[in-house]
Amino acid sequence: MSDVLKIAVCEDETAQRNRLLALLDESSIKNIYSVFENGEKLLNVFEQGKYDLILMDIYMDSELSGIEAVKLIRQKDEDIPVAFVTASKDHALESYRLSAIKYIEKPYSKENIEDTLRLAL
Repeated sequence: MSDVLKIAVCEDETAQRNRLLALLDESSIKNIYSVFENGEKLLNVFEQGKYDLILMDIYMDSELSGIEAVKLIRQKDEDIPVAFVTASKDHALESYRLSAIKYIEKPYSKENIEDTLRLAL
């Protein structure tokens, strides 16, 4: 892994996405990110080794939920760190079945994001 964390951000809500990207920009951990509005768009370009971390919203305005998208990603890469970002506690247990490193409830906090980036490193 390089000294810059490569992150796939999958979040469909503009305000939430902008908040998350601002926290990534402010992070003490160097990172670059690619932004996706839904899991389908991420899956179209995903390949093993391309990212060091996925920040995945669970509820998106698309065919796939974040949970379903990560199930498909796990078929290609069992080890990539995934953190779910959501307004709901409903999928916490399922997220750990998918080996999530973190389950972050919105609104995002700087501490949660920093902790997640450290875990991914």
